[in-house]
Amino acid sequence: MSVPAFHFVAFKWKEGAPVDLIEKVFDEQKEKICDEISGIQSFVWGENSSPYNKGYTHGLIVQADNQDAIDRYRASKLRELTVPLFGEWVEDATSVDLSNPK
Repeated sequence: MSVPAFHFVAFKWKEGAPVDLIEKVFDEQKEKICDEISGIQSFVWGENSSPYNKGYTHGLIVQADNQDAIDRYRASKLRELTVPLFGEWVEDATSVDLSNPK
């Protein structure tokens, strides 16, 4: 039996980062990722509404059939092309993988 896995990333952008362009990239990823990477069930992103956000204004969550699918996402061309683009604007980011959720 396959155990679902989740990949969460929180982003803190540099001053002057083009948030409208960043959000467009998130939208483009959302449209493609589930179709292009087997085992990915969903890709959601949005603005962080938590009062405890510590400057992390956006987040994304990838839900997958298992950790292998998360690893395929991490190694995908789609993600590979996006990371350098975001790298220019990211002040900080942190990620969490839950590969055996309770």
